[in-house]
Amino acid sequence: MGGSNYNLIFTGKFIDGLDREVIHEKLSEILNMDKNEIQKKFSGQRFVITEKATKKFCLKMQEMVLFAGAECEIEKIASQSDDDEFII
Repeated sequence: MGGSNYNLIFTGKFIDGLDREVIHEKLSEILNMDKNEIQKKFSGQRFVITEKATKKFCLKMQEMVLFAGAECEIEKIASQSDDDEFII
């Protein structure tokens, strides 16, 4: 299998008990994004962090994002050959 068939999705939730400001700072470093952009994107709404990546890359990114304090999940992108294997 393999290929770039996965998305990493922010669930809109943060790990309880962690300071959101600290989470935003860590995410800014991990994702190499401006802190203001991080605050807008990680504001409690679902969104795609990484599109069309390998499963290995998404697993590594998921680990780092979770370590920073934001919940995320990996979603398999459906292709024409595996439409019924779509993972939500």
